[in-house]
Formats: sequence, C-alpha cells, structure tokens
Amino acid sequence: MKKHISPAIMAAILSLLFSTPLFSEDEDFSIRFRSGRIIAAELIPGDSTATQIRNVNPHQPTSRITADVAYAGMVVILDPGRSVSIYDYELKDANGQSFPCVAVKEKDGVFDASKWLYENAPQANRYTLLFRVQLPPPNKPFRYDLVFNLLKGAAPVSVPFVRLKDKPLTNPALFPETGIALASAEQIRDFYAKIYNTAPDKPEEKKQ
Repeated sequence: MKKHISPAIMAAILSLLFSTPLFSEDEDFSIRFRSGRIIAAELIPGDSTATQIRNVNPHQPTSRITADVAYAGMVVILDPGRSVSIYDYELKDANGQSFPCVAVKEKDGVFDASKWLYENAPQANRYTLLFRVQLPPPNKPFRYDLVFNLLKGAAPVSVPFVRLKDKPLTNPALFPETGIALASAEQIRDFYAKIYNTAPDKPEEKKQ
C-alpha cells in the first residue's frame, strides 16, 4: 500500500531542505534527454513496487526477469510542448538487456498502467517513469542507458541511479529544480540524510 506524506510533514521537510540549500541554483545537476531533464533516478531492489501499479493488463507478457529484480524510478521535467508515454523509452544495462517502461505517474500521484500517455503537460509538473529492471552485478555501478524507442539510431543517455534501502521512491516535490542526478556522492548522501536521517545504499557506486 502506498504511504502518503501528510501536508504538514511535507511542509516541514521542504522547509528543512530549502532553509539551508544543499545545491546552488547556479549548478545544474540534471541530465538532458530528448523530452526534457532528468532530475533524479532511484533504484529499489525487490518486486514489492509492483503492488503500487494499478490496472495492470492481465494479458501483459510475463517479465523474463526472475532474479535480482528491482524497480527504477526516473523523475523528469518535460520541456514545453513535450509529451511522454510508457512506449517512448526503455532502459538498457551494460549487457544490452532491455527493460521497458511499465508505468508513468504525475507529481506524487499513483502509477496507473492504463494511463499510458501524458501530453501537453504543464512545464512545472514532474513525472516519474517506472521500469522493472535487473540489478547490475555486484561491485558494478548502478547505471543504465536510457534509449529513445521512437527514433532508430538515437544516441542513448547514461543515467546513474541511487539505490534506496528499505525506502519507497522519494516524493518528486522534494528534489531541487536543478536536480541531483549528477551531484556528488557527498551531496546525495546529505540530501537523503535530511529526508530520512540516513544515507542511500553505497551512493559512491553511482560513479563510473
């Protein structure tokens, strides 16, 4: 069951985060991709996130991933006039294995597999693309290539992920406008420490 943060707690967290900013507005830690900017990317080991996806098609082909399952959530801000759907992008690991997008949610909403397209999106909105992936081998970076499916030969975008331990995907509103995707391990550790009073699992592994 999805756990919601109450408005009062959210306000307190936001106040704490932005009263002493960890990220300068002059530094952009987001990653450009075809539809806009990736401001954060998180990885949750296990298959429990599947229970948070509503209206899954019962006739959908069974995933071939049965071991080292994880869910990768990528928070994006779209450029003006852009749209996003579950068919636009997929992730690929270092071995070339592909992982399709399984759901998209708007802001801190719910993942609904039947809502496959968001178009004419307000620029301020944040969207989370969700992928069911296989974890990288031990001692390898938590990194996947983002591939645009609608243009053959388009260059992939390398995306580092932060692996969360025993935590849900972070509320998209908590990420700074400048993003944290390319921030240093220390900055990322401090960011999560302010939210959860703990650091993400081995953040230094997100570097190549």
